[in-house]
Amino acid sequence: MEISQISLNASFILYLIFLWPQIFHNWKHKELHNLSLGFHFLLFFSYLADLLFAFYQNMPWQYKTVSLIGLTCLLIQHFQLKHYYKFNSRLNKLFDFSLIFTLIILLSSFFHLSQRQLTPKFLPIILGFIANIGFVFYLIPQIIKNHLNNQKKAKSISLGFLILGFSINILDLISAISLNWPIASKLGCLSSFLLKIILIIQYFKPK
Repeated sequence: MEISQISLNASFILYLIFLWPQIFHNWKHKELHNLSLGFHFLLFFSYLADLLFAFYQNMPWQYKTVSLIGLTCLLIQHFQLKHYYKFNSRLNKLFDFSLIFTLIILLSSFFHLSQRQLTPKFLPIILGFIANIGFVFYLIPQIIKNHLNNQKKAKSISLGFLILGFSINILDLISAISLNWPIASKLGCLSSFLLKIILIIQYFKPK
């Protein structure tokens, strides 16, 4: 078996469990005011865009499965934040609105999928672009929050989540190089890899 096939299969398995350590970490510690809402929402809407992209482009079942499980995990985190995070009324309304918005987007998208002629051709391109940008930069709000609060927030992110993400990035880089993916994909993998290194450094840096 070629190294590219090994890296693709391994990354698929890790993607399936990627977010679960963070969900368990949230449930165990219940101190979600340490978690950046920017981190959550960037990842949440990236997975939403990615799931819609997967169905509009009729991607392989593995791709659809990863996106569906990822969005499911982030919906769980969404409710964890709403339950444990001490929101003011404005943030509560934002969380409620985002759930309603997500439901409307999903329902309208499934309608479009059943009526292909109604789907603008540029829509999947925009969805893919949104997902890819979000997947590269979603850690930045958490990194900034950690820095501004002198590392006090660093351990709001699960170490298991970071290790899995770090491993996935290594596998994606191997796949990108061995399969000669476009330069944008390689740079995206590398950027995400470097951001995870920064967050891991913050995690272990003494307070």
